[in-house]
Amino acid sequence: MARKTINIIWLIISLGLFASLVSCNQNQSQPQEINTPDSLNFKFLELSNPDSYNDFLTYHFRIPFSTDTSTGAILINKTIQKTVFDDDSNLDKLETLIHQKMEELYQEVHALNENLQIKSSLPYEYWLSGEVVRNDRQCISIVMDNYYFSGGAHGNSNITALNFNPKTGQKIEIYDLIPIDKQELFRNVVLETLKIKYSIPLSADIEENGFLISDSSFTFANNILFQTKKLKLIYQPYEIGPYSLGAIQIEIPIESIKHLFHKDQQIYKL
Repeated sequence: MARKTINIIWLIISLGLFASLVSCNQNQSQPQEINTPDSLNFKFLELSNPDSYNDFLTYHFRIPFSTDTSTGAILINKTIQKTVFDDDSNLDKLETLIHQKMEELYQEVHALNENLQIKSSLPYEYWLSGEVVRNDRQCISIVMDNYYFSGGAHGNSNITALNFNPKTGQKIEIYDLIPIDKQELFRNVVLETLKIKYSIPLSADIEENGFLISDSSFTFANNILFQTKKLKLIYQPYEIGPYSLGAIQIEIPIESIKHLFHKDQQIYKL
């Protein structure tokens, strides 16, 4: 029963997000629009559980999407869709399908609690909040922060960074900013910054100071936000450190690494 319940949760994670983009219902608030000069227009759509679910299941989705009709905006929306909804189902059927799956999950969790005779268990939870952290001519950066709890000692969280060229809608990766022959130098900067953040002597190995990997095994995260004046590298819980450290986020000022950039990069004005 528990395995089936968790499987349904992952189905909801896949279905619920994009359903909130394409459908409106009684639990969905009015979209909030983001519009800054020389940027794309974005709105947020929100979807929450009905009050009747509160004892067994709570969920809330907050998803950004562009309202523009340009090629770049359309592709950005498709990438967000693929990130949170990797399926080719008929979009016209999604609204009905998501409500069916939510109801199915609710009934599963309810039955599980009844069968185990648990009267005061915590409800299952799923929360996802998206934010547009950069929106200009050079780059669109979006962070998707989600948390889910399906029983056990603690919940689980995951942060996803998405960066786009606003004109083409193509994803921007670190390789578009720093050439391969300079990535080892970048890796060393990230490692040094990590040690400074956690008060580890630069000559010491991070594995001897509470981390799960050694200096020699350390690599820079590919999960990176291209913010206006800094890069933010995000490691998920357990990726390099224990759960108690949560998501490890390392911020690197652009000024300190601009000498490593491709000469023709267009992401930052130097």
